[in-house]
Formats: sequence, structure tokens, C-alpha cells
Amino acid sequence: CDFKEQTCIAVMLGAYLLLLRRWSLQKIKDALGFEIANSTFTCSWAPQHQGILRVQDCWRGLEQALQQSWLKPGCFESDAGTASFVEEYLRVAYTYDASWIIPGKVLVCADPETTRSDPSPWTLRSVFSPRGDDSVLGLHPWPASEPRSPGTYYAKSVSRTSSDANSPSRADTDMMSLKSDYTCATIAKDHSVAPSRGTSHPGPKIPSFASYLEKNHIKLVVRANFLKEPGMRMCSYDSMYFEQYGIKHADVPILDFHGAVPSAADLAKFRAAVADFSLSPGDENAIAVHCKGGFGRSVSLICWLLASHLRVSGEALLGWSRIVRPGAVTTLEQERFIVRLQPRKPVPGCKGGCVLS
Repeated sequence: CDFKEQTCIAVMLGAYLLLLRRWSLQKIKDALGFEIANSTFTCSWAPQHQGILRVQDCWRGLEQALQQSWLKPGCFESDAGTASFVEEYLRVAYTYDASWIIPGKVLVCADPETTRSDPSPWTLRSVFSPRGDDSVLGLHPWPASEPRSPGTYYAKSVSRTSSDANSPSRADTDMMSLKSDYTCATIAKDHSVAPSRGTSHPGPKIPSFASYLEKNHIKLVVRANFLKEPGMRMCSYDSMYFEQYGIKHADVPILDFHGAVPSAADLAKFRAAVADFSLSPGDENAIAVHCKGGFGRSVSLICWLLASHLRVSGEALLGWSRIVRPGAVTTLEQERFIVRLQPRKPVPGCKGGCVLS
């Protein structure tokens, strides 16, 4: 097999030994060897670049998931248990383009308006309306004149570097509207066919996005993207509609260029937004964090949150995130940011009080 297949096989073999044979991480590394344990993956959305994520980081993420009770090995001890686990995981992924980083506590997802734009009959049709048609709430797609190329399900924008002379300062950028010239780092769904609406839409009856959040005790939604970004057929939702579901909302828009890494100001704003949130198992309240595609900016914020509250290493969080949200962490800059998150150390690039507690 080629190198890419070898690294994936190594992750799965280590997962088997860890979850079902109860091997320690050190025993797995000793058995499979230094070279395999330190093999690295390419950057998920920039395969021309060798990434930072190593095979052993995925094992470390699984080990932390067991220790933190994010994952219960009993799920995989029978065919029925495994089938049930996989079925629910895929249902959430296909219907809401979402993944639980911590089951029942922390959800990451794409902007629900990008998911609603998916022509598949198996994805959600409504962000808020129980009737399944958000147009009654005044939410409409982009004008027909908005340029949009047909093609694959996911499409990457062209990357810009830090040497770009025309890159805007934060002060020069409208807080909730990001121009297409500056978008580079996140992943955008690109649907060539607009979805059907109302009763003519085929497929199963699907609860709205807000209804799903309410059912799963999510009390806060954090949006890390801007209201308008290239690749979004629909403008992002109006957050006021979450109020009727008892869900708070916060905007922490992160600029989508130069690696799309949260700045010190972004982290401070996110910290304030989640100040009342508890990761205690006894607290039923959960949060959802999303960006445009739900792979880069949102995952970076969640990894910071978990490192801060649970004292989990950045390497383990990077590995776990890639397992539960395949394709997560879209740039090398984001990978570097996450692996540098270490318990009891200052947050990289964050000055003036943003210290892991």
C-alpha cells in the first residue's frame, strides 16, 4: 500500500488495540514503531502541503476521548452497538453537516444556511421554521446575479499569503461582511442545483436546525463566519430567531485569510461568549460552534475551549477533531495553532489575559 493508506491503516490498528484490546498508548507506539507513530498526514484541504498531524496524535486523541468519557468502548464490543453508533453519527453528519466533538456537550457544524442550500433530500430544509420553509421568515437566497460556479460538493478558495499588499486590516473590514477577494482558508459548499422548497421537496421529514439544537439542550450558538462569504448561496441566518427556542447567540467572526487563525481579540470575544458555559458532566447545557464549512475556524475555537477547560493537549485535540470531523482543520496555520495549545501555558498569539485556566 502507499504511504497515505499506510498512515490510515496505522490509525485504525492503533484504535483497535486501544479501544478493544485496552493497550496503552506507549505499548502501541513500542509495538508499531517510531517511524509509523510519527508519520504525518497531508493538510486536509491542501494536500500539496505535508501537515503537522501525526498518527500518534490520533491515538492520543482516542486515549483522551476514553479518559474524558467522550467515547465509550462498549459501543464497539458488539455488531449491534457499532451499527447503532455509526448510524447516529452518519445521520447527524448528513442531515445537519454536524459532528459532536464532545457528545452531548460541544457540537461543530457548518453554517446551517449552507446546509439548507444542499439539494440532497436528506439534508435539513429549515433553519428555524417547523413548517420546513424558511422563506416565510424573510430568509431568501443570494440574488441570481451573484457569481457561483457549478462543480464539486466542496470547493477550496485560492490561498493568499501574508505578503499580499491588498490584504485589509481588521478595522477596514466590515465586521459582518467579508469580500470575496479576501477569502481563502475555509471550505465552501458549492451546489450547482438550488434546493426544492416546501412539500414538493422529496425525502424524509427533518426537524429544523433550531429544533435539533433545542432537543439536544444546546443553549448557545457561536457563529465564527461572516454573514456574507463567497461559497454561501444563502446569506447566513438572522440570529434573533433562536430566541424563541431559548438559545443564546454570539458572533465571533474570524477573518478568512492568512490561515484563518483566531486572533487575540477573537479569542477574548469567544471567551466572553462562553463564560457561563460548563463542561461539567452534571450540566446538561451544550453549545454549538460553526463557521462557513464547519472545519477550520470553528474547530480552532473549540480546541482552544477544550484545552482551556479540560487541560487536554493540542496534539490530542487535533487528532480527535480529525477523527470525529473528517477534514477538520483546513490550514497549516490552524494546525500549528492547535498543537501549540498546551495545558497551563499561554494561548499562542494571545496577550493581555487570554491564558489557559
